[in-house]
Amino acid sequence: MNTRFVTWTIVAMCLTGVAACGSDSSSIPLAPTPSTPPVAPTPPAPPPTLAVDLTGNYTLTFEVGSGCGEVPEELRIRTYQARIEYDRSYGSTDTFAAALSGAAFHSSSPVLINVTGNSVHVDLSDNVIVEEPSPRTYVAISGGDGVASVQPTQLSTISTSFTGHFKYCAGTQNQCSIDAMVRGMCRSENSRWTLTRR
Repeated sequence: MNTRFVTWTIVAMCLTGVAACGSDSSSIPLAPTPSTPPVAPTPPAPPPTLAVDLTGNYTLTFEVGSGCGEVPEELRIRTYQARIEYDRSYGSTDTFAAALSGAAFHSSSPVLINVTGNSVHVDLSDNVIVEEPSPRTYVAISGGDGVASVQPTQLSTISTSFTGHFKYCAGTQNQCSIDAMVRGMCRSENSRWTLTRR
């Protein structure tokens, strides 16, 4: 047999099939497999169209009404900075959360504000604001059955009367603890809250 012919035959076999040359197929690089792109996270649902959009910066003022003589005159009007953001919706009610600042708080969770139609309700029924206006002096504010009627384009000032519950305490933080402040709060039928857009 022609030696040159045999040599070229073997070379051709090695080029077309590695098994013919005894090579390990695992040593031959394979073409890269296209990777599947990662699934992008689902963005949060945007808030619904709001009949009354309260989002923004406000001041929130509480005024102690008649009664509650234990609260000193100089502490009967309390004003805080409030950053209001949309929170959630249930049925026809849109709920906003007001984060308070601008004071020394002994305790303060975001204040919930419910809007149904053109009615605005600052809800402190399950919440209490405890402020420390000066060292060893505390004022607690709760309540919330007052509802203000507003127009969606007239939100510069929203105000209404409400049944407020208040407590004044002078003493140590232990003496004026949250538990102590929420017990025996006085009731004022004609208190007032006011939201003023900044």
